[in-house]
Amino acid sequence: MVNLELISIVVPVYNSEKYIVNLLESINSQKYKNIELIIIDDGSTDSSLGVINEYLKKSNLIFDVTSQSNAGPSAARNVGIEKAKGEWMVFIDSDDLLHPNYLFDLYQVAKRYDADCSFCGTKYFEDQSEAINTLLKNEECKYRELDLEKVIMELAVAKKKFGHCNMLYRKSIIDSFNLRYPTEYKYGEDLEFLIKYLCHCNRNIIEIDNKLFLQRKRSQSLTSKENISENLDEFIVHSIDTKERIKGYLENITNKHFEKYGKYIIPRVILSIIKNLALYSNNQDYNKTIKKINARNAIRTLISYPDKMISINAFIFSLSPKIYKFLLRKIFLKSGVN
Repeated sequence: MVNLELISIVVPVYNSEKYIVNLLESINSQKYKNIELIIIDDGSTDSSLGVINEYLKKSNLIFDVTSQSNAGPSAARNVGIEKAKGEWMVFIDSDDLLHPNYLFDLYQVAKRYDADCSFCGTKYFEDQSEAINTLLKNEECKYRELDLEKVIMELAVAKKKFGHCNMLYRKSIIDSFNLRYPTEYKYGEDLEFLIKYLCHCNRNIIEIDNKLFLQRKRSQSLTSKENISENLDEFIVHSIDTKERIKGYLENITNKHFEKYGKYIIPRVILSIIKNLALYSNNQDYNKTIKKINARNAIRTLISYPDKMISINAFIFSLSPKIYKFLLRKIFLKSGVN
């Protein structure tokens, strides 16, 4: 492959001294070499910045390290967008890992189809030893072209799930439409950015089956059950508001699948909230939230949802929120699912 274009890798960092070297090593091991690394230290209070600088001065990576007062990952990513010089971009979290073929495969399939974006599968892991086997695999790249408008709607209703770190973005689209991560919300801002980006793409999207992005399971992430319990009202408001904005955005563009999926966007996020509360909250918060967000009426809409498991969940909850919580906890918690 000749004339490889520059890919900018944006990494927001906050108190990641324990994991950041692992990520840097996985970036340094990329088969695709025409890259620039942009790191934004978001006011870390540990030795992350020192660890980063010590590693990078011994590497051959082209890099730009910026420090700022703590403003959150979205603000840090936006700084990365401003600094990026590449024709393409990826956004990676500081405690995740990349398969050596991550950039190469995402780029080659995007170029092969003249696509505006491509995405890959995700391997979840808790510690480094779990990730080793995936990192060592060198499987043939398996991919397919998907209907972009359908993917957008399936993301909006959580029928299809992949994150913003799985994606290769064309920088010219981000710049042309001045796309940035929302900084006023803590939940769902990455999905909002992803969907808005896809809405401005003119070509279909390429899906790679291979699990080239390795995401660490984080007990202290914003969406962990502990943080949701501590910030329940904020979690509910931000989650619903984000989907309201996404729905409003999609109503103003042409999408042949909106009629089928549009009515499910808000009920789908409400079911997700209720499922989290059923599993991890007390009865008082669970029952209070059901009334506060009128969950029974909203979730009843999902009985006709084109996914059997979601439809069954909606039916049982509409029948009895108490029975739904009992069954969910019995199935999930007994099996050790977190």
